Amino acid sequence: MNNLNMITDLLSKIVTDYPTTFSRMKCIYSDGNQTSIFQHYIDASALNQRPTQLTFKLKDGKVSICSIKGTSKNFNTETLIDSLLDLINEGEEA
Repeated sequence: MNNLNMITDLLSKIVTDYPTTFSRMKCIYSDGNQTSIFQHYIDASALNQRPTQLTFKLKDGKVSICSIKGTSKNFNTETLIDSLLDLINEGEEA
């Protein structure tokens, strides 16, 4: 993913600005041929957000599943960067 530094910066901003936010990421699938799927969990109660789980492709950052406290929605056109920016913006509005 070309925007890996931006993702790292956004996650750092969330954790720095909201120290009680918990974040965890793990690889849930890899075929060894540049296809890796990661799952990112964010407990952002400090951002007035419910726990969020994002599943995305590492290569292009497209979010395939966004689960917010038991509610699954498809965001096939959204990238991980878009999702993290939305999370930060909603926290700043609260």
